Amino acid sequence: MDTVLLTGIVVWMMKTETTIHLEFTTPQWRKLMRSLSPNGRPHPMAKHTAQRKLKEAVSSRLRSLGLFDPEKPLYDTIKLQYHVLWCGRPPDRTNVIGSLKAAEDQIVREGVVTDDSPDHVLGHDVTYERVSHRNETGISISIMPL
Repeated sequence: MDTVLLTGIVVWMMKTETTIHLEFTTPQWRKLMRSLSPNGRPHPMAKHTAQRKLKEAVSSRLRSLGLFDPEKPLYDTIKLQYHVLWCGRPPDRTNVIGSLKAAEDQIVREGVVTDDSPDHVLGHDVTYERVSHRNETGISISIMPL
């Protein structure tokens, strides 16, 4: 288990034998998710900044594992599971998946999976957990090979 503060996002990472877990929590998570949401109307620079922060966080944690080579992907097919920690009304499933497209692209670039096409990413599961304060909001991404 490892924790690091990167560009305002606390990232927790754990790799078990079959699953890679990445957890992102920050007091600004709601703002970040609004900037990434397909329904959001942020300034283009705000969306770009949010995508860059998310990509950097995913990339640094995957590189710290030292298992991945972009030239030779580790898995051919995976399933992604998103666990949303939310305060108030939770975002709908399609917005969560759309908001995390940048993270999925970075998972491909880092060599975890061959491609992000439906042939290689066989599904997205979204689960929710209500938290008591918005400073506890966040998301965890589990990468499960099939």
